[in-house]
Amino acid sequence: MEEIKKRLLAGEVALFCGAGISKNSGLPLADELKRSILETLLQTKQDVKQSMRVPYPFEAFLQSVFDPGLVSGMRLNSMKILEIFRHGEPNSNHVFIARLAKSGFVKTVATTNFDVLIEKALKNEGLEEGIDFERYYTEEGFSAAESAEQDERFTLFKLHGSIDHPETVRATLNAVASQSLSKQRMRATRHLFSTGAHQAILILGYSCSDTFDLMPQILSIDTNDKKVFFIEHTEGVALPTVYDLRARRKRNPFRHFPGRWVKCSTDDLIKNLWSTVEGSIGKYEFVRSSFDWRPDVSAWLGEVQKDLGAKYFTAGAILENLQKSGSSHVQLFDKTRFYFERALEYAEDKKNIGGMMTCNARIGTVYWSWRDSGNRAIAQHIERAIEHHQKAFGFAQDLPAEISEYYAAGCCLMLGLDYESIKEFDVAKDWLKESQKHYRRMPDAQKIDANLIGTYVALGSLHLTERKPAEALGCFKKSFNLRKALDNESGIAPLCLNCGSTYLRLRRFDRAISCYQMSEKIAEEKGDIYTLNAVYKGFSDVYQAADDTESSQHYKQKLQLLEARMRPF
Repeated sequence: MEEIKKRLLAGEVALFCGAGISKNSGLPLADELKRSILETLLQTKQDVKQSMRVPYPFEAFLQSVFDPGLVSGMRLNSMKILEIFRHGEPNSNHVFIARLAKSGFVKTVATTNFDVLIEKALKNEGLEEGIDFERYYTEEGFSAAESAEQDERFTLFKLHGSIDHPETVRATLNAVASQSLSKQRMRATRHLFSTGAHQAILILGYSCSDTFDLMPQILSIDTNDKKVFFIEHTEGVALPTVYDLRARRKRNPFRHFPGRWVKCSTDDLIKNLWSTVEGSIGKYEFVRSSFDWRPDVSAWLGEVQKDLGAKYFTAGAILENLQKSGSSHVQLFDKTRFYFERALEYAEDKKNIGGMMTCNARIGTVYWSWRDSGNRAIAQHIERAIEHHQKAFGFAQDLPAEISEYYAAGCCLMLGLDYESIKEFDVAKDWLKESQKHYRRMPDAQKIDANLIGTYVALGSLHLTERKPAEALGCFKKSFNLRKALDNESGIAPLCLNCGSTYLRLRRFDRAISCYQMSEKIAEEKGDIYTLNAVYKGFSDVYQAADDTESSQHYKQKLQLLEARMRPF
């Protein structure tokens, strides 16, 4: 504790804050809001309990509530949930941060919070955005992280967007749910944990639940000489308990940094730290907001009950995404199917073509992803998947012309994957090619999207299974060129990996290495440890095949170091 105080007085500390700092402002913690939503959407307490046990990022959970099943006509008005983050008043934590900023003790704060409570506290201290401090909450803003180092003003990084610009929050929800890492956000993360002028980072109110975006990026940082003080809020602790940071085994993206893990009451910690700088920022005062988030959420949840089709569809979407996060519990698959089937009944009752198409497609996908203990497709489930995806394909062709081709193409893609799962490769290829025909009939501006790219990846994989690497390479190169045409780097690194591994099979080692190098560069820029893991293995394999034992061993060692870092995560 004394070291934190000394570093704070020396101006060596940056702050990294999570939702816990806003608890006394009347805003919900992530698990509180998740439970409240689940208790309304799901039918039984057991469903809620089982869903809460699945580790799933809060932002990805919210995106499930916003599920973009627009054509289904089964979408809830979920913006009201986000609106609660506009409310509340700054508590002692926010006041402390604002006064540290005003007095110059802290120059950099990063937060994952959507709310604007730090900004309100800064304003209450007479600080004006653009004059006294800068705030970054967009991808373009994060790109300026390096220039923040030359700026003497206080800087606030809002890594998940800001509710006063709701489009930035929605962009974050989309990115986190799709596990799409941002090169721009990585620059801000790297500034905080590696390149910034500060020497230490004080982490407050952070639950370490950002497993799809920030945590992988933090784990990817190699230059990690900044000292981290991770504060874990613990009620009823008279004195802080201090451990080596590496001792925290569960969900600890900071374990490769030097530092301390402190278990204590955050309120007591702030009061203690405040006394250190009291002469500069004024006397400590405990501030709590009387705002209560529950009535706003209850009003939204009351509206949910009026549209049971949308309610069941949203419940299914949430459970489907929990299932995709790695939970293979049979009951979760069964419950996901159950909720989509209830939504389908309402769509059929209203003769809602879009709803019937969407629900059948989602039920089919649940059956397709339902694997046995050896992660193998289950034949009778694939038969049901094919049945529902064919029904979805039929309904898609009955949709209005301007959207029919798009949804028909998606259904054909799923049918191709269904048949691939049961090794009926010729039928699978026919469906994938049928998907591409539907895309070609779409207007040029709509032709390229992730599903079209997916058809070429799937065809390439089928060719590899048939031991036709040259044909596979043609498909992978096509998917790579389509992704580049989108002017979006998301997904390019894995496509480079596909090309690299195929060149390796063809024993074209120089081309394989070139592909791996491109993938490595993109993965490092984004902090994508999962792709880096695959890249290092690819390098090791290609150098081994080329009889370059020294280079192969070098990448084996890099792979081992990365896997050791990832293991507790």
